[in-house]
Amino acid sequence: MKVAVLSDIHGNHIALEACIEYCLKENIKDYIFLGDYVSDNPYPQKTMEILYDLASKYSCTFILGNREEYFINYRKSNGNYWKRGSSTGSLYYTNMNLRDKDLQFFSKLENQSLYKLEGYPNIRICHGSLTNSRGLIYENTKELDDTLAILKEDYLLCGHTHQALNLCINNKHIINPGSVGVCVDYQNVAQLVVLDGTPNKWIPYFLEIPYDVDKLIQEHKESGLYELAPAWSKSVINLIQTTINHTDELIDYVKELNNNVYEWADIPEEIWDKAIKKFNIKDL
Repeated sequence: MKVAVLSDIHGNHIALEACIEYCLKENIKDYIFLGDYVSDNPYPQKTMEILYDLASKYSCTFILGNREEYFINYRKSNGNYWKRGSSTGSLYYTNMNLRDKDLQFFSKLENQSLYKLEGYPNIRICHGSLTNSRGLIYENTKELDDTLAILKEDYLLCGHTHQALNLCINNKHIINPGSVGVCVDYQNVAQLVVLDGTPNKWIPYFLEIPYDVDKLIQEHKESGLYELAPAWSKSVINLIQTTINHTDELIDYVKELNNNVYEWADIPEEIWDKAIKKFNIKDL
């Protein structure tokens, strides 16, 4: 019995297509998706259509990611604070391209769930941690200790960090497949895990799937995403191509340069340009 586990697609439908193509060639018919389906990359509706199509043909389990929570809450509050510019332009773009049926799909998802297959060990699944969709489970952290303290099952699948993880502590298995759409472990690939099941255990196989990153860059430009959030697009592509994650440093430096002069969404592109140059992030 094989089950494919995919997380953190972040709207990268090109990477997702490559992963699904691999899985179908391997005759895999069961899928678990751990959230963060959209944002950061172009054409979120294409990602959603791939997922809808797959779910119409095969067994698919979906849970909620923190990015989906962003869009649910924004629509519920009639938000209007996302706008053109690298601070919030990527979210603005994604929100504009999400359809009502996508938000309805998101709203039906749970933060965590129990995955059951008769004859195989049960698996608890979540996006970040069992108590927080933005929880970060790494080795030797309090978040990991807190999770193990409440985990009843022998297996936990989680995502959010974009970093693959395979731990076994006191017979509790913690597995993170890494990221489909914005991988930080390897350059220019998508990540997934295939679980090979026996009546007593699941064996994870970690895979890296190459895809057409040049096509992704072209779509950033032609879709309008790059125009709305140029520095953010550059940062995302730089991360995919180099695995060097400047995201937190970049945001902190933008805030430092801004010095509370502008509201976050209104920070001028000139400030973002200075930050991009500081971290040697290339143009597309």
